[in-house]
Amino acid sequence: MSKVYLKKIVSSITEKKYIEIDIDESFPYVDAIILTEANYTHSGEKKEYVFESFIEKLKKNSKTKIIYIKLDLENDVYKNTIKEKELHFNEKLIRGKFVEYMSFDKTDIIFSADADEIFFRNAYEDFIPKMKNKTKKAFFVKLNNFLYTPNNLWINSEFYAPSIINFGYYWLKKINQWRYDGKRIDKAYGIHFNWHLTPEEIVIKLNTYAHKNLYSKYADIELIRAAINNAEYPFDNREIIIKKVNFLNDPEYFPVCINKHIDKFNYLINL
Repeated sequence: MSKVYLKKIVSSITEKKYIEIDIDESFPYVDAIILTEANYTHSGEKKEYVFESFIEKLKKNSKTKIIYIKLDLENDVYKNTIKEKELHFNEKLIRGKFVEYMSFDKTDIIFSADADEIFFRNAYEDFIPKMKNKTKKAFFVKLNNFLYTPNNLWINSEFYAPSIINFGYYWLKKINQWRYDGKRIDKAYGIHFNWHLTPEEIVIKLNTYAHKNLYSKYADIELIRAAINNAEYPFDNREIIIKKVNFLNDPEYFPVCINKHIDKFNYLINL
């Protein structure tokens, strides 16, 4: 019998709000929520397991469905790097090394997403029946992309990334991204809380994530603050068309449970 897992990577206490949404949104459908945290950033800087302090509370709220894995990358990661290939190797390692810490069956179904990406309930309802007791099904889905705050819907953005994968799809292969693989699904099955951080937090991310080699030059507080205030994307020249929405009048863009969690974003909306 297939088991169903939601697999998330976490790295910062700012991501707690996303996991709390995930717990509510996925709870009726998954056997466990796997939270993985590495002791290195994408750019190979040593870090503490900062999420550990929240786990007991999260477990209490999720009735122990949480499996928290502390990934030890000491002997694997490229340390203190700005080289593109090494940055993306580290990123892949952080997303995929969880398979070394657990045992899975080929038919198990993994809903795999980064911390700020949330699958909607209908993703579980639609894909679990398609993949149950299968071994090699894989899909990657579109997300509604919200920029800076959950009232800025980036309507001309085509954001595809999180994957829903039978464990057997990667059977005996090396560590994988658990992302971008399988059949692309053009219907939006979730939400991306894109750059939902304070200017200070964005600067930290720009200096530590897998695109540091390209975007660390934008790590300036005032530049980022202006971009947020003007709903602009300073990292390239792509067109930004924003539609102002809210969870009361436009529920189709949000997780079912968002009304319980929207206040967690007030500090961003009021910047």
